[in-house]
Amino acid sequence: MSRCLDDLFTIQEAILVLERLKLDSPMYDEEYSKEVMNSKMVVLNDLYEQLESHIEEDIYGQECTEEEMQKLYKKRFLDDYDIIEKVRSRDDDE
Repeated sequence: MSRCLDDLFTIQEAILVLERLKLDSPMYDEEYSKEVMNSKMVVLNDLYEQLESHIEEDIYGQECTEEEMQKLYKKRFLDDYDIIEKVRSRDDDE
């Protein structure tokens, strides 16, 4: 594979951590909390775009097998993006 696997795993872990992270604190005023939440959403959006790019590359560029995909992606992302079905349909088209 042409990219570092740690990158993909780091992206997945970062998404899971950021989604659980509570950033609204009574110590900060409402305006600051909104700014922090907006920043969190920008970062999450960027991470999801990177993840989708990796998925697309693995399905259509690298032509990974189902087994390889299950090792690369956490179950949640396999299910959310229906990765295994996309790999199966790609194999059927060939």
